[in-house]
Amino acid sequence: MNTKLLLPIIAMMIIPVVYADTVTVTSQDYVDNVMNTKQNKIAATSGDRVVTYSTTAGQTGSRAILDDLSGTTATDTNFATAMAVVDPVDSKNIQVLNIGAPNVLTYSGSYGSLTATPIYNNTVNTFSNGLVDANTLNTAMMTVANNEMTCAQRATPGNDSSECILWKINTAAANPLNTTAYLPANVKGTSYCSKSIDGRKNLQYQCPAATYRSFNKGDWGTVFSYGTVTGISVCSDIEPSIKREYDDGYGNDPWTTYVYGQVSTNQSGVQSQYDAWVSGGRPATPVGGYCYCKLTNPSVSAARWVFGDSNSVSGCARGCADRCAARVQANSDFRGAVFGAQ
Repeated sequence: MNTKLLLPIIAMMIIPVVYADTVTVTSQDYVDNVMNTKQNKIAATSGDRVVTYSTTAGQTGSRAILDDLSGTTATDTNFATAMAVVDPVDSKNIQVLNIGAPNVLTYSGSYGSLTATPIYNNTVNTFSNGLVDANTLNTAMMTVANNEMTCAQRATPGNDSSECILWKINTAAANPLNTTAYLPANVKGTSYCSKSIDGRKNLQYQCPAATYRSFNKGDWGTVFSYGTVTGISVCSDIEPSIKREYDDGYGNDPWTTYVYGQVSTNQSGVQSQYDAWVSGGRPATPVGGYCYCKLTNPSVSAARWVFGDSNSVSGCARGCADRCAARVQANSDFRGAVFGAQ
C-alpha cells in the first residue's frame, strides 16, 4: 500500500531535474523577436554621438560629441571633447595675457566673450569708450571750473596776485579730456591695401589712391566707416612668446603653433630690426619669418608691435603686410591689440 504511493512521488521529484538539464535548440529569428520586445533599437544618426539613458524607462537617447563649441548656449546638453573646451579657454587666457596696461577686462556684449577697455590717461586717449579713474576725472573737472571764468582786469594792472575786479566768461574752454583719435576696436573694416616687403604682392582694393601711393614696402592700410588707418610691418627673427598645442585626437604627435594677436614682449627688439631694415634700404630678404604689425597713422603712443603670422622668410616677405591689413579688417581681438586697446 505504501509502496504504490511512493513511486509516483519519486517520479514527480525526478521530472524537474531532467527538464532543468535539457538543452533546447531554437532559431535566431525566435531570439531576435524576443529581444525586440525587450529593448528599443537605437536609431541610426549622423555624426559622433553617445548613447545615453532616457527619462522614459526602457528607452535610450543620444547626445552629440562636439569638437567645436561655436554657437552653443548655456543650456546645451551635448558632450564636448577636451580640445573643444581647451581652445576657447586658451583664447580667453590669450586675451588676458595681451591685455596690456592700463586696461581692464570687460564684457564684450557677446555671451562668453571678453574684451579689454582702456583706462584714459595722457597716452591712452584714443578710444571714445575708455574708462576714466577718479583722480583724472577730478583734475578734469577742476580744469573746467578754473577755465569757466578768467580775469579780464586786476586791481593792480600787471600784478596777477592782486584782486580781480573784472571777470570774463569763457565760452570756448579747452576739452579737459582730449581724444586724439577715434578707433573703436569693435567696428569691422570694409577693405584694405598693402605693399609687400619684397614687392611681389601689392594690393590696393578700395583704399584711397593717395594713401596707397604714399606707401613704402611693408606698409598697410585698412578702410573703416570712420576713415583709413595705416601701419607698418616687419619680418623678424624674434620668436613670439605665446604658443598653443594642438592634438588631432588620433594618437599622432601634437603640433605647436604661435598665437596671432599677441603683443610682442620684446618691443624694442622688433623696433630695432624694423629700423635697421629701413635704414638698409628695405631689402627684399628680411632677417626672419615672424610677421609683426604696428599702427602708425593715426599716431597712437600706445601702439605696439603685434604678432600677425609665422612663415618662411620668403613667405613672410611676400605676405606680412597683407596679413596685417586683413587681420585688422576682420578680427576684433587683433584690431584691439594693434590699436592699443588690449
